[in-house]
Amino acid sequence: MADAGEHDGRTPYQVLGVPSDATESELRSAWRRAVRRTHPDYGGDVDEFHQVTVAWDAIGSPEARADYDRRARRNGSSDTVNIAASSAAHSTPASSSARSTPRRPATVRYAPPLSVGPLTIGEIIVDAEIAHRQVHGTAPTSGLFQGRRAARLQRATVELLRAQVAPALPATRILQGLRIRHGAFSTVRIDTLALCGDRIAVIADVEAPADAYRWTGPELRSARRRIALPDLGERISAVQRLLPDVHVGGFVVVSSRDGNPHAPLVEPDLSAFQNTVLTEAPGNPVASARAVKLFFGTGSASDTVDRQRLGLLLGTLD
Repeated sequence: MADAGEHDGRTPYQVLGVPSDATESELRSAWRRAVRRTHPDYGGDVDEFHQVTVAWDAIGSPEARADYDRRARRNGSSDTVNIAASSAAHSTPASSSARSTPRRPATVRYAPPLSVGPLTIGEIIVDAEIAHRQVHGTAPTSGLFQGRRAARLQRATVELLRAQVAPALPATRILQGLRIRHGAFSTVRIDTLALCGDRIAVIADVEAPADAYRWTGPELRSARRRIALPDLGERISAVQRLLPDVHVGGFVVVSSRDGNPHAPLVEPDLSAFQNTVLTEAPGNPVASARAVKLFFGTGSASDTVDRQRLGLLLGTLD
């Protein structure tokens, strides 16, 4: 399916029916009206709903909107910039006044350097081949319906990291199926984890019908549905205890059943951050990839594969 700009050349503002100087409240109200008008579940057109989804992804948050407007000014007027350009550029991290803009590392460094030879951590040997490998571990491939769905979502999340995060931050290493000791008698299972420099992203995934949701903390809510979200508290705590010198973040990827990477739409309730361990609000695959890239890219060692940390994590694989 083509992006909205490729379909009719409109800007995100034009798709949502607001001027480019609309307030945040006006923009959000227009988005809600557009969702109700175009959503297929309410008799709307699939293509129009997709255009609304892409438009909101381009300018729905203050950071994304600032990034879009800046590029629009650089290219002329925000009323003439094609939304397709916004959609393509929006897969890169947005800038923020509160956080520096991440830069793509030109090369990948290894610590300790590969020239010193293999590094042994317990029973794990991190040689050059292991250090270069981008994805470690495997997703489960069997089980009942719920297990198969979980495996499918996990594989989709790993592919999202591999295709959308690793090209921008090539020091990213992705691990699947970890079991980390948490306390004296228990272990915590982590389906997907990514390491980049001195930062680790603990990632969970859920599936939800394409709809517009509000994130409240423990769940997503729409007019007709409530989607429970996994609690990442124990998983983040277990990783932090294993690697106390890293910054551990929590992320939830919300995938739609129809495979649209721009859906569902999730509007965060900012008060939800007071009762969550998540680093960013749950989001669709496009939004989640952007959030993880921003988290990694603003770290102090985003160009480095730390072999010691990688080895410790490899030792927890099933």
